[in-house]
Amino acid sequence: MKKNISRIIKIFLVPPVLSVLSFAFLGAKQAAAQDVRLPNFLGSDNVVALIHQIAGFALAVFVPLAALMILYAGFLFLTSGGDPTKIKTAKDTLTWAVIGIVVIILARGLVSLIGDLLGVSL
Repeated sequence: MKKNISRIIKIFLVPPVLSVLSFAFLGAKQAAAQDVRLPNFLGSDNVVALIHQIAGFALAVFVPLAALMILYAGFLFLTSGGDPTKIKTAKDTLTWAVIGIVVIILARGLVSLIGDLLGVSL
């Protein structure tokens, strides 16, 4: 039974794999002979600029989210009614929201600093 399965795999799997590899090799050989241009969808010319764009996106998404978490922590404080566990939950929520804002801002600043040190214009 195992020999039959092995034979079936060899018959049906090996030829397609070999044909794909041969077409890939021929395509790479032709691509090396021609000048191939791909469109730049990202809008950045280097890795540091791309990371800067990603950090900017993270800043635009996560800072408002952290602001909502701060509002939620305030709501938890107001509705705690003096219950120590609810107050602790509110404090933890506020602490982690502020830590999140600080981390996002530091990440954006770190990317800018690395770009300046490498002499890359952002």
